[in-house]
Amino acid sequence: MKSYLTLSALLVVVFILSSCAPNYQILERPTGRGFVPEVDEVSTRGKLVLVSPTNLDIQWRYAVSPDGQSVVVSARAADSEDPYQLYRLNVAGGAPVKLTSSLDSLDAWDPSYTSDGNSIVYRAGNSFWKI
Repeated sequence: MKSYLTLSALLVVVFILSSCAPNYQILERPTGRGFVPEVDEVSTRGKLVLVSPTNLDIQWRYAVSPDGQSVVVSARAADSEDPYQLYRLNVAGGAPVKLTSSLDSLDAWDPSYTSDGNSIVYRAGNSFWKI
């Protein structure tokens, strides 16, 4: 009975301490000698930068260019019923560049760079296209 009360008290202390924990996690990263604790605080993370304009309705699939300087997305104007088209968004900012035009009112989906990085393959209707 005594050990049950001790265990219960310990669990209460752990619960209280865990609910008062600061807003960070202790991460461990491997080194040559084992793991070293590292603090992951919100203030030390990378700066968030909005890359896409807020007036685009962007679908979930995208392709990052091989050089990492741009992202190709399937998008359309936010309040539009037009077909989705492919746009290139520069990571550094700037206006989106439209890459495709409507093909018989078909949406352009699922962009992907070819292995050499020179072309983009995407799906429109039941076909695949390359630009």
